[in-house]
Amino acid sequence: MQGFHTRFSDHAVVRAVWCRSERLALNKRSQIEPDANCDFIFCFSEEGDIVSSIFAGFDTVAQPFEATPGNFTYVGIQLQPQAAASMIGADMKDCVNRRLALSELLGSRQSRIRDALERFSRSALAGPEQLSLAHLQPLFGQVRHDSLLVTLQEALKGRPFLDTIAEVADDQGFSIRTLERRSLQSTGLTPRELIRIYRFVRARKLYRPGISFAELALAGGFADQAHMSREFRRIVGRPPSRYFQRRCRPDSRQRLFDLIQ
Repeated sequence: MQGFHTRFSDHAVVRAVWCRSERLALNKRSQIEPDANCDFIFCFSEEGDIVSSIFAGFDTVAQPFEATPGNFTYVGIQLQPQAAASMIGADMKDCVNRRLALSELLGSRQSRIRDALERFSRSALAGPEQLSLAHLQPLFGQVRHDSLLVTLQEALKGRPFLDTIAEVADDQGFSIRTLERRSLQSTGLTPRELIRIYRFVRARKLYRPGISFAELALAGGFADQAHMSREFRRIVGRPPSRYFQRRCRPDSRQRLFDLIQ
């Protein structure tokens, strides 16, 4: 099995599940780019043993990743925005741009949550048809639903040209302070930081060989090409020209966690 990506757009807890196998003879260095998601990630050996289990918080910049030689399968459980914070009981600001071992994050008192995540991730090894959300039933009672946050994220994602958070606040009937507080509580990021990530993801999805970077900047919601270049340098460490040239090479392999929401 090479991999799959299954979405659960209407589920209260799980947003998506992805699975990808890697067979490497040598160490492979790559980077994981921000996608406005947080994931529980399980790494399985060829024999089906868990090699590692981590929680990957929301990223604002690309994170280095080094895969070791061997045959491994990675399973990621992407959560709905309001689910992660209430489930892990941690300050999401402390998880931004970090990878935390589940044993450290959840501790012995949260073993029921860890066991449920492990059972669910194992069901993914058999393929998308075998995914059973019933394994996650123990988690549902842990989640505090925040419809405002879901609405906020959808509003921000759909408006990359947004100049001010006040527009969203006015539309939703809340103060800017309320929006920022709820966003920080559930993601660790401010609405402004989320917009920057959404613009990057949008530009990455819209890029096609032959499109000018001025056109891409406009379509992606940036003020101009210079603005897009600054943001790409900040997020992935290189300007758009170098980024897309490397990404579109014939011998370039899709990144391990290149899953765009």
